[in-house]
Amino acid sequence: MSKLSDIVQFSNNDIKLLLLALIISSIISSILVYLLTSTYNQEIRFMFSNWVIDISAGLAFIFSLTLIIRERKRKSEGKIYVSLFIAILLWFSAEIVYTYYQSISRIEVPYPSYADSLWLLGYVFMAYHLYSSFYYWNKKNKFSESSVFIITIFSVLLILFLVQSSAITYSNDINLILIAILYHIADTIILIPALVLLWNLRHEKLLYIHRALISLSVIVNTFADVGYIFTFNSGINIIIEHAWIWDLLYNLSYILLAGALFWYDRLIQILNKKIDQSILVNKKRFQFLWEKQDKAEIIGNDCYSYIDKENIKDTLNSLITNAKNEISSLIFIQKKYDHNLIPNLNLLLTDSKIINNLKIRILFDNIFNLKLLLSRKPATLDIQYVKIDKKLGSDMIIFIIDHQHLLFIDLKKYMSPNDLLATYTANNNIVLQLSSLLENLSNLSELREQSTKIL
Repeated sequence: MSKLSDIVQFSNNDIKLLLLALIISSIISSILVYLLTSTYNQEIRFMFSNWVIDISAGLAFIFSLTLIIRERKRKSEGKIYVSLFIAILLWFSAEIVYTYYQSISRIEVPYPSYADSLWLLGYVFMAYHLYSSFYYWNKKNKFSESSVFIITIFSVLLILFLVQSSAITYSNDINLILIAILYHIADTIILIPALVLLWNLRHEKLLYIHRALISLSVIVNTFADVGYIFTFNSGINIIIEHAWIWDLLYNLSYILLAGALFWYDRLIQILNKKIDQSILVNKKRFQFLWEKQDKAEIIGNDCYSYIDKENIKDTLNSLITNAKNEISSLIFIQKKYDHNLIPNLNLLLTDSKIINNLKIRILFDNIFNLKLLLSRKPATLDIQYVKIDKKLGSDMIIFIIDHQHLLFIDLKKYMSPNDLLATYTANNNIVLQLSSLLENLSNLSELREQSTKIL
């Protein structure tokens, strides 16, 4: 089975280039921030160091906007990154406002200001994004309860310490106390899912690189917030002297965020390319299904045998009953059909005598089509449901049994009862090619964190 090895060859160079770009951009921008903030001219210090951070935040915004536009063109159902885009937009806007205060209004430390309103509002959308991802991966992988407990306790203790410190420092200024507490609470809220995701999503690293980078970005940003507020509590002169340290961290957090979004978009492109290539190759192999060639051509091909409508369920029942390890199925039906063309196909998995430890995976495009094969979930079977997020070129149903048997059901509304309806093959190359297609469709859905809840 291909799993992720199928796309590694397409992405190894991309990973190296991404890591190299992150390292180089982090080093260069960090040097710039340090040099510019070490100047004795305070106006130049604030202006240029802010510009470096604005550029990094702007890159994150551009990559997030590009991702949203491309996903819309791909007609993806994934909406989870819309909230992240809004969060980045608000934070980027806050950076611009902060730069305005320091560079134009000549305010040395514009805290608190209207920029803080934008930053705090951005936390709401960032929290929604992170907790949506947390919910998806916890449901799929069941996070370690100890990791969630330890991280939560650590975060709560941290916020209590910071809130107490701010309350003592700003005892005479209720507004500063309130803003500091809001920042501490907001940082803690997004820190918990970021740490849990980084702790638990370690396997199959190729799919989770963007998640790790987003989590690291949040962690670095939180550390910068804590340092900034803690230094501000020590006095105005202290914050001016050490502001460059926190500027370095804020800048790094935006670079990590930009890198995460760039890599995520690139990996989606790689998976889509692999899926399109698989469909193209298999369209040629199953040309008779798409172009409706005559049966004589199929009979003369040693790789295939055709199955008429009346024998489809019997054939499937025999294959499924004799399955030893796993069953994979793809159901993709976009057009409206007379589903009586496939009589009694639903409840097939329920009716068959399947061994309980069999691995079953069903990829489907919508719930209605899923019920074509399974109108209710069998209580004794462990079935993994994957809602695919990719438009395919033809409507089809595919069964792959133990990576040895392939049944390909072609759907055409205009078929007469005597027309060819399905083909069977045990050719190893063909079965592996279709298995690769199903695996990449599953990876794409997992990457986009598509919900698989069955109602």
